[in-house]
Amino acid sequence: MAEVQHSQIKSKLLEIVAPLVDQSDISGKAPSDVETHSLSRSMAVAAVKILAEIEYDAAVASLVDGGKDNGIDAIYYDAQAKTLYLVQSKWSNSHASSIASGEVLKFLQGVQDLVSLKKGRFNEKIQKRWSVIEDSLKRLTSVRLVIAYPGSGKVDPDIQSKIDDFLKSQNDTSDLFFFSVLTQRELFQHFVHEAAPPQIDLTIRLTHYGLVESPLRAVYGQVSAVDVASWYRTHGNNLFVGNIRNFLGSSEVNSAIEQTLVGDPAHFWFYNNGITIITTNLKRQPIGGNDRSVGIFDCGNVTIVNGAQTVGTIGRGLVGDDSSAFLQVRVIEVSDPDSSLGKLITRASNTQNKIDARNFVALDPEQERIRTELLIEKVAYEYREGEPLESTVDGFEFIEGIAVLACASDEISFVALSKGYVGGLYADINTTPYKALFNPSTSSLRLWSLVQLARRIDLAIKKSADQSSPTQRGIVVHGNRFTLHCILRRISQFADISASPSIAEDVIGDAVMHVLAGVSEIIDADYADAYLAPLFKNVKKCTDIRMKYEKRS
Repeated sequence: MAEVQHSQIKSKLLEIVAPLVDQSDISGKAPSDVETHSLSRSMAVAAVKILAEIEYDAAVASLVDGGKDNGIDAIYYDAQAKTLYLVQSKWSNSHASSIASGEVLKFLQGVQDLVSLKKGRFNEKIQKRWSVIEDSLKRLTSVRLVIAYPGSGKVDPDIQSKIDDFLKSQNDTSDLFFFSVLTQRELFQHFVHEAAPPQIDLTIRLTHYGLVESPLRAVYGQVSAVDVASWYRTHGNNLFVGNIRNFLGSSEVNSAIEQTLVGDPAHFWFYNNGITIITTNLKRQPIGGNDRSVGIFDCGNVTIVNGAQTVGTIGRGLVGDDSSAFLQVRVIEVSDPDSSLGKLITRASNTQNKIDARNFVALDPEQERIRTELLIEKVAYEYREGEPLESTVDGFEFIEGIAVLACASDEISFVALSKGYVGGLYADINTTPYKALFNPSTSSLRLWSLVQLARRIDLAIKKSADQSSPTQRGIVVHGNRFTLHCILRRISQFADISASPSIAEDVIGDAVMHVLAGVSEIIDADYADAYLAPLFKNVKKCTDIRMKYEKRS
């Protein structure tokens, strides 16, 4: 079977993908070498298409394979998901093969060089898109390292341990780097599903259900998480054919879903928004008569149009068959899921407003006090989430304010949190860190002064930063909160940071230059190979850098 699937993968790659791939730089090689290179590149394209869920033309554009590619064959940034995909692929004519250890180690070094912005170690293909790479490294929330090969063999355990060590070194503050392997199984399934996505029929058992007859037939009720897990384990992402996105895997939201599922299953129904299913044929089995306590429904050609993250998390996170968790589900009968009506239901199901911790800030009376005090000074302060302030208004918003307060504090954990997860500063308005930043002693005038000073510092940084230095460029982007913290501390040695208008420009400029130069030297000496995004979210490392910088000062 493995040999047959290997042959079919090769056939499909040559038929569908290879004609789209640039082969101009390998055309002079022996025919067998050209085919091997072409198949390797085609696998990289397929890997990007499968994982990023994009079309072939976009996946082909991600190719960077060639001499001096540093082990990276494709680079793709999903701006919507804020995910950077880095792919290495190797074709082998052996159906039982894996990937050579040396290739994987080369790939890991290439990834290290890329996130460390060592531009000179890469080929022209990668250097041409360097601005895109730098921009993605500023914004991303995850980096997906992908290895693709057509064999059925597993990655060598020793190499897997090195991969795990690499991930651990990069994920010391949060899960940012993830590793995936696409082997014969995944590649074969991809081409099978492309040929004919399977129709999925489900028998759904609902408790405490209700029926809707007009204008569309629908049923709603509670479904066991155990049943949902079985759906996903049986059908995988095929459940989401009609959804706007597949299951995304590890994420902040999905981690929270899993924590409730495992830690507080009895309240899962209360915390979760549930799922929406479209079916072309909804039929209740004649069990229970008119009793609405339990109902069993046969649903033909189903697709889950909202709740992919919930379903995927349950499918992967639920262990065993004894969970007490239930969740809400509604099943809507639509004769043609691809019709405009089906698409409207899908869109509407995925665009509902949500309430999060940001909204509860409005319940704190200190916010209204600050707003009123600043209003007297003709400064607008908006703490309720909604329409942003007009550009002509002299004022600021809550997020800018709390981030500046965090950076002006002596607590380095607040600074790291303001960069890594600013929402953590106000996740609970009744406890620290929020209460340490906003309380009855928080001066509205000092807050406004700090915001003004931070803006002046930002302008000075843009003028002073050495754009030819990858380290300083990285510090300006990834270490903006940390450098603001250090600059405020330095300025406070010479001036009152609570009175921004009285602080001279040269004082700000000197502080900016001193901090940028000092922090750059420390990073080049002690953290040369670090990806700066997670580094500046790490309390221990930020404490170390601040201590060394201030000791030199």
